[in-house]
Amino acid sequence: KDEVIKIQMYKKIAAIDDRDDYLAVKGEMEDRFSDIPDVVYNLMDIALLKAKAKKAGVQELRERPSDILITFVDRAAITDGYIGVLSTRYPNTSQLLNSELPQIVFRYKGSKEQLIKSLSNLFDAFLHTMEIDGNQQNQEGKAEIQKPNQDSNLDSNKDSNKDSNQDSNQDSSQN
Repeated sequence: KDEVIKIQMYKKIAAIDDRDDYLAVKGEMEDRFSDIPDVVYNLMDIALLKAKAKKAGVQELRERPSDILITFVDRAAITDGYIGVLSTRYPNTSQLLNSELPQIVFRYKGSKEQLIKSLSNLFDAFLHTMEIDGNQQNQEGKAEIQKPNQDSNLDSNKDSNKDSNQDSNQDSSQN
């Protein structure tokens, strides 16, 4: 029975897709088992990191001796916002490679826990820029949608003005 519970918990950890999932699994594990080993928390952190990376357009994270190679799914995944994040927040620890698939070399020193936290912060920043870009596109889309409506309102106002002018002209001719 303990093995079945462990497998169920590992499945829940593997299914972590966002911070809410992470907190729900963490809460459930702490309620059930009270004392959770750090290794399990690290596994949960890695699951959340992978989910963030996937949402940010990352195809692969490859650990090398002194850095992580981050490979993106395609060129469209690297936005100007991503480049801005790299150049302003990580100028000495990151390098964008122009390869077949875009890649970032992310250099690090310190523990694995620090690396996971740094990468998590990097992907949070990437996702934030995606949110901003999406909001700007939505605003641009709304502006484009509103323009024709405003024009059509002007046209209908012109038509109603014509009608009222014609009505008043008819009224004055009848007098």
